[in-house]
Amino acid sequence: MAKLTNGNISYWRMSCRFLQNSFLHNSTDSNQEKSEIEKIWLSRLSEDYLEQSQQEKDSIIQWLLGEEQEVWNSLTREQQKINQQSLNNRYQILKLRYLNVTATQAYRNLINRLGSVVVEQQNLKNWITANRNGQRALLEVVQEVIQEMLKSDRYLLQQMSWIAQCTCNEMLRDRLLLASVEEYCLKSIQNQSLFIDRLFNYIHRNPNNKSVLLLLEPMNLDDYNIAMVKTKNQNLEQFTKVMLEVRYPISA
Repeated sequence: MAKLTNGNISYWRMSCRFLQNSFLHNSTDSNQEKSEIEKIWLSRLSEDYLEQSQQEKDSIIQWLLGEEQEVWNSLTREQQKINQQSLNNRYQILKLRYLNVTATQAYRNLINRLGSVVVEQQNLKNWITANRNGQRALLEVVQEVIQEMLKSDRYLLQQMSWIAQCTCNEMLRDRLLLASVEEYCLKSIQNQSLFIDRLFNYIHRNPNNKSVLLLLEPMNLDDYNIAMVKTKNQNLEQFTKVMLEVRYPISA
């Protein structure tokens, strides 16, 4: 399995060296007064990760709160509550799958989590498992979609820049990025996750890709017709429609 830290984001690690001095100069000293929200999260991290250094905790908090931390105090109580729920979700993603595990396991957790999004519906799961190469092909396509997003997605590029300012600890930077990718990919757009949208788009644009062809291997007209008769599930209908269009392109 390819490592996330190779090739595609190596430039990010190099740029971090240039960002380090300015960040350390501008960051809030741990002995200076912290905002109320920072104190809340510092207390929570101290309870959950006693072995981590103060600097690592501060870095995680900076990542959690984001670049526009000064906006917090201007929010209404209701807006703060909603924002806190978002922070809790981001923190749980980091805590459950990425922090305090090996780099290989953290990357595997991301691939498996996003792969599971595709097969959450039982019908989709049956579709993938019907192909003897389906699971392997799906994981390969998932990785390719992630790598493409890391190269070109504006939000993820902004997150890379922000994480590089939060910490120059390579291990921590990688974990924060993986958590950011998962959180972003699970955002809902048009009644489905953003990742499903990107996956379908990738398949459309890369019909001759080896892993895409493996994923499409069991597709035929009979499979499509049977699937359309048996299911009322919107995700499966969209999935099979995309597969059919790529497998049997309509000639102009």
